Amino acid sequence: MKKAPAKKTAAPTTGVKKAPAQTTPAKATAATKTAAEKAAVKMAQTKKRSTEIREWAIREGREVSSRGRISVEIERAFHDTQAQIPAAVG
Repeated sequence: MKKAPAKKTAAPTTGVKKAPAQTTPAKATAATKTAAEKAAVKMAQTKKRSTEIREWAIREGREVSSRGRISVEIERAFHDTQAQIPAAVG
């Protein structure tokens, strides 16, 4: 006795159709790229600022590591010192 192949039945639909997959417009990609570039610039500025603070701290005889996070006290002292120095007129 041979078995008949099973019939394939479609899943019941609820009347809701799937939306087609949307592609990302070029404008959104450009905006994302700009955000990534902004993040890179900010990171470079932060690194430069950290280097500047470390060099200042060493000149002032303060104990600061060559890597890692700079303590809040040293950052505050650096900013306080910078606020006391008049800006160069230019």
